[in-house]
Amino acid sequence: MCLDVRDITVCVGNKFIQGIPEKVDTNNTKICFMHGENSNIPKNAFILLTKIQNLYLNLTNIISISEGAFNRLGNLTVLGLHGNRITKIDQPIFLPLRRLATLDLSGNDISIIHNINFRGLRNLQTLILVHNYIRTITKNDFQSLPKLRYLDLSLNYIESIDTSTFSPLQFLETLNLNHNKISNIEDGAFNGLRRLKSLKLRGNLLQCVPTQELSRFPGLVIDVRDNRASCDEIRSEINVEKNVTILCEDK
Repeated sequence: MCLDVRDITVCVGNKFIQGIPEKVDTNNTKICFMHGENSNIPKNAFILLTKIQNLYLNLTNIISISEGAFNRLGNLTVLGLHGNRITKIDQPIFLPLRRLATLDLSGNDISIIHNINFRGLRNLQTLILVHNYIRTITKNDFQSLPKLRYLDLSLNYIESIDTSTFSPLQFLETLNLNHNKISNIEDGAFNGLRRLKSLKLRGNLLQCVPTQELSRFPGLVIDVRDNRASCDEIRSEINVEKNVTILCEDK
């Protein structure tokens, strides 16, 4: 069943078949599929939807996506894969999506980012990996995403941030690491970042924050609420001349 809701078509319970999803107008530019039983997205599943710009495949029980599933979707700018059962993407399924700017993989079963093949996403600006099972991150995870500006890794199980983890992301402006298990941030963890404006570390296990390193980002807003670190100590170590804002509350 599909209904037009404002400027988007919402389809509930549809099953994808090769060539075109059932009962969908091929002229639509925004489509949301929900609550279907689609463990696999086959090759050429959307091949007739060449005009589509926003595609949401949310809560459809996807486990795997075949190579070529997104063929002919060169106009796509937003892809939502929220609330599925994806653990890995081995094949370069994103290669046809040369204009994709936003990718939402939140609420899946991803534990290792490197198991996601991001090849082809050279223009991606927003990556959402909220509420997965990610425990570690490395700089190799982001090599294919040079234009990323917003990275959301909140509500995972990350324990530490290693040196130069985010070095491939020189254009990153917002980094959300809220509500993980981070207890250690190594020196140089933010090497390579040039435009960072917002760093969210709320709800972790930090006893100290690399304040001297973070002071090199003028105008940076850092949220370290609900950690173990002393707010007074953090504020005293920040270079106030750089106009860095600290959000912190002692318990």
